[in-house]
Amino acid sequence: WATPPPPSVVSISRNTTTPTTISGRIISAAPSTGSGRVLVLRTGGGPPRTVVARAGPWTTIRHARKLLCPGVSVRATLLKEEDGTAGEEEPEVEDVRIVSVLPAAPYLARLLSFSADELGVLFPGDDLACALRPCGISELNSLLVTCRSEIELGRQGTLFKHPRLLNLCGEISAYQGWKRGPQKTPSASVDMWEPLLKLERRWLSDDNKVDGTLDEEEMMMDGKKRKAAPDKDSEGTGGHRQLEFGGINVDPSLNLPDPTDARRTSYIDERKRPQVLWMVDLICRLLRVHDADDTRPLHLLDVGGGRGDLALAVAACLAARHRTAHVTVLDVSASSLAAGRDRAAAAGLHGAMSFELLDVTERERVRDLCAGRRCALVFGLHCCGGLAEAAVETALALGCGFAVSTCCFRSNGGMAVLSDLADASEPPGHVRDRDMAASLAVRVGAPGQHRGIRVLNAMRLAAAQNKWLAYGHTGVLRTWQESFPVKFSVQNRVMVGAVENG
Repeated sequence: WATPPPPSVVSISRNTTTPTTISGRIISAAPSTGSGRVLVLRTGGGPPRTVVARAGPWTTIRHARKLLCPGVSVRATLLKEEDGTAGEEEPEVEDVRIVSVLPAAPYLARLLSFSADELGVLFPGDDLACALRPCGISELNSLLVTCRSEIELGRQGTLFKHPRLLNLCGEISAYQGWKRGPQKTPSASVDMWEPLLKLERRWLSDDNKVDGTLDEEEMMMDGKKRKAAPDKDSEGTGGHRQLEFGGINVDPSLNLPDPTDARRTSYIDERKRPQVLWMVDLICRLLRVHDADDTRPLHLLDVGGGRGDLALAVAACLAARHRTAHVTVLDVSASSLAAGRDRAAAAGLHGAMSFELLDVTERERVRDLCAGRRCALVFGLHCCGGLAEAAVETALALGCGFAVSTCCFRSNGGMAVLSDLADASEPPGHVRDRDMAASLAVRVGAPGQHRGIRVLNAMRLAAAQNKWLAYGHTGVLRTWQESFPVKFSVQNRVMVGAVENG
């Protein structure tokens, strides 16, 4: 989507009793040093403005902060005005209100999944109807009833496909000035490039076996938009190769809520199945399953595994190789876990798998889950933002290896324990440099995107090494990065850790 012109700043004299407000479209959002949020706003023709939103409903109501995402327009009350003094802290704001939403069905599905009481706090008065304009009050109430009914019927996972939401997306985009059209490849400004170079000097190893090189395909992708790259090996019934191990069919297409969805089926063929196969091969190498003399029972954790696309494939592969293993999927979505549990039963893997409704940051519960059986590996495919760091931290706490695919470097900031650890040992400007590199890492097609991904993961792995030493485990933790072909996903890097001599 090409965004409409952002609203301009509304400044009111200090001599009046009317509060000073600021309005703008969010460019990025991240946790502040306290419990609030740091928002970078596009406020008009001038440079972006950075403000710190005080803790409030957007941080205390579960998942509400995810609504404050890039593209959303907000209005807030300034508590402190800048006076142009160099080095002054960003101004604080309160009473943050969303005035224009993102016209995307997944965003609207998340928004309308909140309870009526929560929405009343987040959007007082008619704020919600205004943000969803041209949606009227009666239409909004009817839509909320529809969404609540879908959720109660267990269809929250497919709510974003509901015709009413799709229709509302079109109305919002037309009424609020959004335009669909070709997007220019984003450029990398000096403000982004200088922090990237500083981080590379600080965190990249001289050994390419540790941080990996940028292969020719990745360098070609930097500065270009990704084009479809179909899996040339796909074959079988209906043109789709089924993923099987020892006769156990665990193809990701069987986990689709709607098997007739051509777009999702194409994604499985071109992206998801190749990624799963690549990750299964890496996990088998780390577990040394080809070693006939190693018959130890294995326990593995899949963090943020949802419906279990990767976990099912790992469990089936280990079963086909006659390895005694149990794979536990951790996720916070009950509906996704239920779907994965049904698939495991259908594949005859219910005894080799379990699906747990659990936040991975709940350390004691994770430790209790692993009591009596040593965890051999923690893995995850496309763990968003801080979730990747929480997955690695879980492995460090349990004293085992990990293989975690990373993406979405600006999300789940509250889980970014490794980034926080790195920040604590660096000068104050490191936080800003890391934030700029994260912005670059999520800009698809931007020059330097893969360099941003690589250096952020290198920083995370350096922090993981320090964390390992702090835990006092026996054995040596060896860490490095691997990457699968970029045609399967632009976010293609994997943080890997293996325990040796332990």
